Amino acid sequence: MNHTPENDAHLYGAVKKKPDLADIYNAAAAKAHKDGIGAGNEPELVRWIYQNCRFDDDKLFFLVLGIGCALADIEARERGYENGIHEAFHNAAMRIYGRTTNLPRAEGGA
Repeated sequence: MNHTPENDAHLYGAVKKKPDLADIYNAAAAKAHKDGIGAGNEPELVRWIYQNCRFDDDKLFFLVLGIGCALADIEARERGYENGIHEAFHNAAMRIYGRTTNLPRAEGGA
């Protein structure tokens, strides 16, 4: 048996799981959304990232992409969609076919 913190948790007490990248993006997006930042305004998002995040400058693209996508999901859920992709497919079907898709909206959505 390998001795890792996860395998030896019973010896040392509970081990706190490190957040994965999606958790970090989602937490940052929730904070940005609370601060009034919208997914469609990249300059505003970049300014918010510089003010609220510590990162190497060469990682800005990935932060804008990850946080921006998570923001788009938050905004889509507020409009009743499951996520941003679901909303995009719905909007594309409306534009191409003039009708909605068969994809159901999220519970409690508009």
